[in-house]
Amino acid sequence: MAYEPLARYERILDEHQWMDESMNWLVVQTLGPAPGSVDSIGARLSKLGVCDVDMEMDPREGWAEYDGRLAVSVDLQQKGYFLFSDTDLYDESPIRELSLDGCRVWALRAVLGQHEMIYAFDGEILMTWNTFRITDRPLAHDPIDEDIQFLQEVCAEEGKRFDIAAMMAVFERGSGVAMDVNWASAPRPAVIISDPIW
Repeated sequence: MAYEPLARYERILDEHQWMDESMNWLVVQTLGPAPGSVDSIGARLSKLGVCDVDMEMDPREGWAEYDGRLAVSVDLQQKGYFLFSDTDLYDESPIRELSLDGCRVWALRAVLGQHEMIYAFDGEILMTWNTFRITDRPLAHDPIDEDIQFLQEVCAEEGKRFDIAAMMAVFERGSGVAMDVNWASAPRPAVIISDPIW
């Protein structure tokens, strides 16, 4: 039987091929009962702690409407949240900032079919991995190593290559934060930032 999270991310990427061309997905596992509000998350990404909120931005084409400002979709969930943008999100500054106070952060960038990831815990970058070749996989000496190993074994059993869908499943397995199969097909909340911290 296919591993459901992997199959779901394969479907998402198949139905929204633009994601593999330009995507920045940052997943945050928070501590405590709630991850905060959309505007409080946006404020952490702003140098002045100020942002606007658009509650119905189209993830497929909304960024062009905010010329000169950064638009980032925010999806709040029980165990944390994820941020999504087509540009300008994959940087160590927000990754370190959002991982402070014992949080874990997974960041994924896809640009023209090229994939990179960063993983951080408590303000420290523990892993950076480009290309996702099994032969050059770095170790973080952290539970993410077991999550990656698990998905590599799933891919081997299902006769699949470890790729961007597998890495998205790694993020979900480690964080408990997931992208729904219909996420990119409907308007979503977003923060609009004039002065990002990176």
